[in-house]
Amino acid sequence: MNIFTDAHYQAMNVFCPPCENRGPVSNRHWISAFAGRTKKILLIFLFLFISPLSFAATQTNPDVYAFSTTTDTARFNTLLTQFRCLVCQNENLADSNAAIAADLRQQIYQRVLQGQSDESIQKYLVTRYGDYVLFAPPFKMNTTALWILPFLLLTGGLLSLGIVIQRRRKNT
Repeated sequence: MNIFTDAHYQAMNVFCPPCENRGPVSNRHWISAFAGRTKKILLIFLFLFISPLSFAATQTNPDVYAFSTTTDTARFNTLLTQFRCLVCQNENLADSNAAIAADLRQQIYQRVLQGQSDESIQKYLVTRYGDYVLFAPPFKMNTTALWILPFLLLTGGLLSLGIVIQRRRKNT
């Protein structure tokens, strides 16, 4: 509730922004001027504080790796797709935004610059992080279940499907 009447505003010699003149002003003028400023302030707030957030969301991989030859670049990109991020589920190092993936990318970058072979880089990462870092784990005694179990399950499923189909044909 406004305690000032038009007489109070007429008594004051103030500047009225909507009219752009000095003199008596009405209540309605001040309310509309304030509402216009509020909208402008809100728009400025949204522009200043929301737009940087949308810009940050578009920044996926700010890492830049410069190589002297295109073969080193191709090797580096191939290596990044062969190794898995240790934190993410089923994501390679090239696609991951995790901090440990950035560290592993930096380690691989340094080793490629030093001229190490792909096998030595792979051996280094496997000895340090285990076979889990590889997207295609090697066929070893402790990874036998990973390689054989899917084929056994598929064969078992097909056999049981064949048995069910045979029994249904026999009953009809």
